[in-house]
Amino acid sequence: MCFFLLIIDEKIVQPKVEAGACSQIIDKCDLINCSSVCKTQDYEGGLVSWKCDEFNLCTCFFNYVPSKHPNQPTRRCEIGLGPCSTATPECNSKCAIKFKGVGTCLDSTILKAKMCICDYNSS
Repeated sequence: MCFFLLIIDEKIVQPKVEAGACSQIIDKCDLINCSSVCKTQDYEGGLVSWKCDEFNLCTCFFNYVPSKHPNQPTRRCEIGLGPCSTATPECNSKCAIKFKGVGTCLDSTILKAKMCICDYNSS
């Protein structure tokens, strides 16, 4: 009899956003072609990648070029951090630690569940 142990590292599951990079949640992956939609967005710094995450959210990752926006050196970005409960401040804490942003537990009409959405600045 064989047993397998599956270890999932949070770093593998959770996308990492680098300085100057930004992400934007678009829609549910089963409602759109995530790759095509991300490729048609007007990301001046260029699309880096796209992902349909474990919550079925299509997220586009792109470069933000501050030199093209001298009056706006940073851009507000967003990323989903998973399910949450409004009764705990854990969403905001997780966002602050991972992205130095503000996390809000929202009722997602897309997912019909509460989802932690992290708003952060590109840098």
